[in-house]
This record gives sequence, C-alpha cells and structure tokens, in this order.
Amino acid sequence: MRMLAFIVLFGLLPQDPVKKVEPAKPPEVRETLPPVQEPFRSAVERKDLLQRFTDPTPLEGLFQLERYHVPGRGDWLGSTGYLFFGRQHMHLYVQMPTGADKPPQMQASVRRYSLRGQQLLMTSLAGHKGGGGGKLTMERAGSTETRRVDLAGTTLRLTKADGSYMEFVRIE
Repeated sequence: MRMLAFIVLFGLLPQDPVKKVEPAKPPEVRETLPPVQEPFRSAVERKDLLQRFTDPTPLEGLFQLERYHVPGRGDWLGSTGYLFFGRQHMHLYVQMPTGADKPPQMQASVRRYSLRGQQLLMTSLAGHKGGGGGKLTMERAGSTETRRVDLAGTTLRLTKADGSYMEFVRIE
C-alpha cells in the first residue's frame, strides 16, 4: 500500500518545467533580396586590343601538292610540297626533282596574303629558292606576287600569269 501511495503522490505533483519541451516556432517571413544588378557596359570601341576576331578565310588549312603543271612541258612528275594558310599568313614548301645527278629544285617561303575575289595577293616576308645547280636565291622581303585562285571542294589551284599552276588537296 505504501507503494501505491508513493506512486499516486508523485503522479499528482506538478512536473518539472525545465524538462518541458515547447514546439518550435514557425520561421519568420522575410522579404526577398533585390536582383543583382549587372555592371554597366559601355559601347566604347577598344582600340587597345590587338587581336581582332575576323571571319575565317576559305583558304585556311593545310594543303598537299598534288600536281605541278608547266605549259609546254606538262606535269612536273615527282614534285612534293605543302601549303599552309593561316588567317593572314601562308607558308609554302615545294620540292621538284631535276634528275639523278642534280639536287632537286626547291622553294620555301613565308608570306602575308590577302584574298580579293579570285586573286591571291602575296607579300614575301622571308624565303628562298634553290635551283637545280645547287644555287640558292633569297626572296626579297616585301616583294609581291599575284596568283589566280580556284577552290573547288578540297582542291585548290594556284595559277600564274604564264599558265603554269600548282594543284593542292586539303589534308587538314
């Protein structure tokens, strides 16, 4: 009986308020943040920038020599060469056999170019030509040349005024 009185006594007493857990309050409603303002961008032309992003030229890429034709002589068999066009500069390397006892003729040059319709205007920056006799001739820097350009698919033909031409095939 004592036990029962003890349980009733403790059951009727008020509970400890420190141990009492209150439910969490709902979060306060806050105003949304204003949108982030983009920095002002003026329409001022930047003349201090050196690089200009121009449209690519249709000649850009690497070409391999497929055929070298000289009027009255026909195709120069065994010729090899490459032609690389960048946006403003080109590099040409051509080698033509002359015979078993002579070194081959060759030409290598770096040129600045511009394409106007079907005319390729080239200005030499540096280059040289080697004749069949082993004589080396340097290209004069600043000298200009003009060639007719015919581009059909992957084939590029550069024609001189005398009717000779070099045909290249795009490889890259």
